[in-house]
Parts: sequence; structure tokens; C-alpha cells
Amino acid sequence: MEKMEEYLEGKMPPDTKTQVETHLRECEQCNNLYMEFLSAEEVIREEKELLPDPFLTSRIMAEVESTIMKEPHRSLSPVRILKPLVITISAAAAIFAGIVLGYSLTHFNNGAEKAPSELALSNDAVIESVNFLANE
Repeated sequence: MEKMEEYLEGKMPPDTKTQVETHLRECEQCNNLYMEFLSAEEVIREEKELLPDPFLTSRIMAEVESTIMKEPHRSLSPVRILKPLVITISAAAAIFAGIVLGYSLTHFNNGAEKAPSELALSNDAVIESVNFLANE
């Protein structure tokens, strides 16, 4: 129904109002729509008349406080303090040990003789094979 709002607000001329009322009696679909509008208006009117509960805030705050009191209080135990410290020190020690080990392995051969430079320049293709030496 196109003019439902106008009809509900009473802003309709009397002759049009009579036509709408006649249509509402004859058309079941429009009558159902009209009833839904009336129900919605009734709900809105009732909501406007409701007064807020003056103790609602007090009840909510009491519930919040009881929830806070139920939470276990986390104390500063030695385990909670030392665990991150031990993990950090262990990680630092592992990194330090890796650096020292890597340095010592790269500088381990400082006193040993180095291979002669002629060996690096030699042509491997002319060196006799191991099979040849095994046959002698």
C-alpha cells in the first residue's frame, strides 16, 4: 500500500481515507501489512515508555568487581623472573661459543706449513693415474 504512512499519521483527506479503509477490508495482503505497521508502532511506543532500571549500573559494576576479584593474582615468583633471564644468557653464551669456535677453526693452521704454490699451478692432466701405480 503506497499511502500507508499517510493513513497511519491521519494526514489523509476524508474521502481518500474511506477508500483506503475499504481497500484494507478487501485486500488481505494490505491488511496484513497494516497490522504489521500497527504492531511496530506499538512496540516503539512501549519502548519509549520504559524507564531505565536505576540499579542496572550498580549491578553491572558489582559483577565487574567480582570478576576482577576472582582472577588469580599473579605474584612475582623467582621462576617468572629468572626464566627470561636464563633464556637470554643461554642464547648469548651459544652465540659467543659459536664465534669462538669459528675463529679458532679458521686460525688453527697458522703455524702449519702451507702448500707450495707450485702445487696449485700444476696440471692435473699430466699426473699419472693411480691405476698405473697399482700395476707396478
